[in-house]
Amino acid sequence: MSAGSSVRAGDPRAGDAPARGVSAMLWFRADPTRDDEVLAALRQVARSIAGFASARIGHRSDEDRPYRTWMIDAGPVDASRLDSLMWRLQKAFNAAGLPALSRGEPQFERFVWIDDEAPGPASPCA
Repeated sequence: MSAGSSVRAGDPRAGDAPARGVSAMLWFRADPTRDDEVLAALRQVARSIAGFASARIGHRSDEDRPYRTWMIDAGPVDASRLDSLMWRLQKAFNAAGLPALSRGEPQFERFVWIDDEAPGPASPCA
């Protein structure tokens, strides 16, 4: 996605700025020794929702922890389609076998993308 900031749906900082759309984001933790299985399952999730929304897959490199945090960002879609996207994402997550690969509960989040102008130069740190 091009320049834009993420603000959770319902966050007052969203204000009256023109929204670009909303995304469903799923993140969870998994054993890094199972990266290949997790990535294959997340690709299956992305294929499952491809007719409804595009998806990006990524992970944090938690080298100093005994887990890796994975994320799939689905969307953006029009706000009227978000509930359906969330349902499809949860269904695809379960069908791909990701609950068995996850450590703890998966987190499903909703984000509003703000259609800001390109960001200006960064302010120097004080």
